[in-house]
Amino acid sequence: GGQRSSIAGNGSVVDANGVLAVNALFSDPSAVALGPNGIAVADAGTHYVHLIDNSGIIHIIAGNGSTTTTNAAIATGTGLLMPDGIAIDAAGDIYIADDTANIVYAVYSVISNGTDIYPVIGTGTAGYTGDGGPSISATINAPLAIALDGSSDLFVVDSGNSALREVTYPVTSYISFGSVLVGATSSPVLQYLANAGNANLAFSLYPFTTTDSHYAVSLGSTTCTATMVSAGVCDIAYTFSP
Repeated sequence: GGQRSSIAGNGSVVDANGVLAVNALFSDPSAVALGPNGIAVADAGTHYVHLIDNSGIIHIIAGNGSTTTTNAAIATGTGLLMPDGIAIDAAGDIYIADDTANIVYAVYSVISNGTDIYPVIGTGTAGYTGDGGPSISATINAPLAIALDGSSDLFVVDSGNSALREVTYPVTSYISFGSVLVGATSSPVLQYLANAGNANLAFSLYPFTTTDSHYAVSLGSTTCTATMVSAGVCDIAYTFSP
């Protein structure tokens, strides 16, 4: 038979961060996932998600130990209510299903756009809407477990709706600029890009342009450059002039 050993937990260090994982004390470990950078562990009891690196050191990578968000742009400033499911993509990005918050988050291993956490699906309100539209506008109810396929499409067990939801890419196929008067120019609308692969992504057409003169790329609001690093995120900003 195989050998059993403890790699984390059963220790005495509460809210363990930067110490050996075997010295950590978990409250209610609720999910585990393997990835290129180590083992992710969700602890619903402490409202944290940890990463155990390949050297056996444990790190807090999401959650602030409470249910109240102190900085929505940073994963460690986000209050996780009940992290019950996790998954990791090829780039090492960690997806977190927050059962009580009705949101699935993505935590990126590279902060390249001023933030490292984004909602992938769910608005925070329990419901069953949004099929066929942008996932961030869809509502879900108690996402319990999640998984990724080889294309980083996300599958969500929407337990409150007794449904399996799928997020495919591209997430949106259209941009809404709202009402814009003829002769005027809209405010920039951001299209968010993420590199979920394990290699850098080079854009073949850079600087970005459009094929329709009514649309333009707002360079001042665009954060994407010629190359996006693995696990990086950025925005391309578009304007509309009817």
